[in-house]
Amino acid sequence: TGYEAALDEAVSRSSKAYDEARKYYETLLDGCDTDNLPLAIPETSEIGTGNVSLELSLSQSDVAKACERLGISANALFNSAFGYALCKLLGKDDTVYSTVYNGRDDSRKANSISMYVKTLPVRCTSGEGESIAEYVRKTDKQFLDSMANDISSFADISAAFGIGSDVLFVYQGVIFDPETLCGDKYTISEYRPESTKGAMVIQVFPTGDTFRISAEFKTELYSEELMLAILELIVQTATE
Repeated sequence: TGYEAALDEAVSRSSKAYDEARKYYETLLDGCDTDNLPLAIPETSEIGTGNVSLELSLSQSDVAKACERLGISANALFNSAFGYALCKLLGKDDTVYSTVYNGRDDSRKANSISMYVKTLPVRCTSGEGESIAEYVRKTDKQFLDSMANDISSFADISAAFGIGSDVLFVYQGVIFDPETLCGDKYTISEYRPESTKGAMVIQVFPTGDTFRISAEFKTELYSEELMLAILELIVQTATE
């Protein structure tokens, strides 16, 4: 259960594993530039939330083949594209943003109904001097290492390094949608909060045999036109 998992995590946070996790993030984020927000170009001064989306011209089968050839996950591929695009957008060689993963890193959590999702920082570079294969494999390894050290919470990391979740990128992967829950039919109700958590939340998720990329953003910071341009840059990067 979620309660038992929380107890187990509390024990881990008092162990040597927690100290090792802190050291891992200290090494990963040492000297990192945490100023990762693109220049604000709003259309309005009113506080609100905007939404835009685009379809990628990448088939899921082609992405799966590319990932198998490179020995990486689709999550690493799309995060690599976003990280590279973010560096180019900011005009920087190095920056950091946030992502999430399902947190089900233990087989005991497989069929448990609880919120295990964890936020992770992702350090990315402009890729100078690296091949595409080297770049995406480096991202993939960073994900695996960060997940292995997720006992150090994002709150701890944020406090220590000044990293926030204003820029959040999420690869949703396959959406799990069973016909029944505990033997009964159910209805999914979409919940949209009045304001987005960060300045921009960008997500990629499969739809049909392709993918769709969407952005939720603060309208007092960014315009719809600018966010569409950012999505197009990410799509171009992923496609190339």
